[in-house]
Amino acid sequence: MNSEIFYKRLGIAIILLSLIFFTGISGFIIIEDYSIFDAFYETIVIFSTVGLSLVQPLSSIGRIFVSILIIFNICIYTYAISIVTAYFIDRNLSKSLKKNKVEKLFVNMSSHVIICGDKNLVNEVVSKIKSENKFIVIVNENHENNFENNFIEMDNVKNQNKLITINKKIDENLLTKIKVNTAKVFLTLHKKDNLNIDNIFLVKQLNNNIKVVSVSDNPNSESKLKKMGSDEVMNLSIIGANYISSLF
Repeated sequence: MNSEIFYKRLGIAIILLSLIFFTGISGFIIIEDYSIFDAFYETIVIFSTVGLSLVQPLSSIGRIFVSILIIFNICIYTYAISIVTAYFIDRNLSKSLKKNKVEKLFVNMSSHVIICGDKNLVNEVVSKIKSENKFIVIVNENHENNFENNFIEMDNVKNQNKLITINKKIDENLLTKIKVNTAKVFLTLHKKDNLNIDNIFLVKQLNNNIKVVSVSDNPNSESKLKKMGSDEVMNLSIIGANYISSLF
């Protein structure tokens, strides 16, 4: 059950409860000649099912009215509880199934290429290498719907014929899930050196043998990036996607 259906059904339950509530007040006023306050109190007692004493003895018609009111009240309560229960069970089950589906994508994956960084450069590099029949995993760290949870949301994974896009920030948990330990190449193509440095540090901790390619606009950053573990550092002002894709 999706959220739209859940809220629609819950709204119906709330409307029905409201109608029964006001029907109860009106019924006590008309049938038993209660004051508005007494009618309100008696209706609350019935709705809460606490079993407090009546304001005054009921007439035969009043007893029938209260019996019908209680039956409708129980039915609507049951309906509302079933909606909420079904929603949470379905949501938890759906999350579990999606989690397993995502993780199965990477079970036997090896020698794949992991790419993250500037969107335009990533797209350009991918367009050059996807024809080589390699599994490519794109980690889109800049996506507006990034999640901070401990597993990859299926809603944030796009799988297209050996090209998998994940909308999530890079961290140790994510790299483990996408099998960085069996990957062949890791490309970190951010324009900011500090982001590339952070990614290189994380990747090399998990797979010291992986080939790492990074980029930089600053010639002075090459030694720093290589010191962190980058095998190749490309100067964006000189070398483009064609050369980067030829490195593997």
